[in-house]
Amino acid sequence: MAVSWCFDGDDLLCGVGASWAEFALANDGDGCVPPLLGQGLDAFVSSPELVVVWQTIFDLTRRDHGRPLTLTYRCDAPGERRLIRATVTGDAYHQVEIVSSVSRRGPRPPIPLLDPAPAVRRSGEMVRMCAWCARVDADGWVDVEEACRRLGLLESEAALLPGVTHGICDDCRGTLIGDLDLPPGLDPHHRHHIISSAG
Repeated sequence: MAVSWCFDGDDLLCGVGASWAEFALANDGDGCVPPLLGQGLDAFVSSPELVVVWQTIFDLTRRDHGRPLTLTYRCDAPGERRLIRATVTGDAYHQVEIVSSVSRRGPRPPIPLLDPAPAVRRSGEMVRMCAWCARVDADGWVDVEEACRRLGLLESEAALLPGVTHGICDDCRGTLIGDLDLPPGLDPHHRHHIISSAG
């Protein structure tokens, strides 16, 4: 199933494809049905760093709207590893469309840390997951299963789980900067400098 969404020239969500609701409901995204039209990128990504990355990607596709960008990243479910392939295309009217689909999937034992259901009991703590490779920063960037072991999250089903926020690990940052020909300083406070330097 391909899922698509469209952002206007101000990076506000202005439309979604026909599969949006089905995908959102299948992934405990009840809060996104109906879609949050008119909301900015920060309603869909969980860190200022990722907002900057996506804004930069959007600006690149708007500047060269004849050349779509193809991105590959992990977007796992609690009981499934998923590799996503997304195509980002800008048009002459500054709209940007993202079309994504699962290119590879594999089952695994469920990881409660990744369960977005409201019934999951959370502590006030947060762990950081890379939005591209799905590794977790737990005394180094490691697979989520190893992170749960290191953080002691496998020892008791009754334990409160930390929340998950997203960023980019150093390996994926380097790959992304190279693949998109971006400068290395992805600083959320200097977005316009990043964009003007990118081409």
